[in-house]
Amino acid sequence: MFMASNNNNINFAESQLVTFNFGDDEFGVDIMNVKEIVRVTEITKVPNAPDYIEGACNLRGQILPIIDGRARLNIAKKEKDENSRVLVIDVNGTATGVIVDRVSEVLRVSTHDIEEPPQIIKNVSTDYLNGVVKLDNGNRLIMLLDVLKVVKCSGEAKLQTHEQQNARAVSDDSKLQSDAGDHDQLVSFLLGNEEYAIGINQVKEIIRVPEIMKVPNCEVYVDGVVSIRNYLLPIINL
Repeated sequence: MFMASNNNNINFAESQLVTFNFGDDEFGVDIMNVKEIVRVTEITKVPNAPDYIEGACNLRGQILPIIDGRARLNIAKKEKDENSRVLVIDVNGTATGVIVDRVSEVLRVSTHDIEEPPQIIKNVSTDYLNGVVKLDNGNRLIMLLDVLKVVKCSGEAKLQTHEQQNARAVSDDSKLQSDAGDHDQLVSFLLGNEEYAIGINQVKEIIRVPEIMKVPNCEVYVDGVVSIRNYLLPIINL
């Protein structure tokens, strides 16, 4: 019976990567973290999100947060084209999309071809590299991303999952039951081309924009105040 030595077992250890590009630079992530790859669809902007958050989209009925891969990695922005793709990354059952310029291939690489990144190129706060893959005698380099860090929004505004949003929205004090059953009534409105909504029980009334009195030294989003039926009403500009 042939028995491989420990050294042989190590030599044949492999990783399977999904490789993709930002410009001419090639990157890779472990295929086990990639749920699927889809085309870039219509993305809804999310206000006050970090600059690398492109927005959110509807993926088969689920809200999918979308990260701009270039912005996340501090690479100059580029217009999306027909080659652009979204990598749907699964982290502990939560999906997040990452926009890349194009997807290259699924590649098997030996763990011996993966080297630790040089210390000088690491950044303590944005250390997204797990290693560098060297192929073709070093003529082809693939930067191996720590995808868990790429999609993590530690300490910053996060896009909530659909379940988290529902859990926060539903409470004894704010939920309004309609006559038709378990439905919420919303007032929807536009900001630019994006549509938003709030619970109707939080809206006292809707009026035309009156003449607004400016108030010095206010926050930039406060337009001023108006008098509505002798009641002083501060006006916020969304």
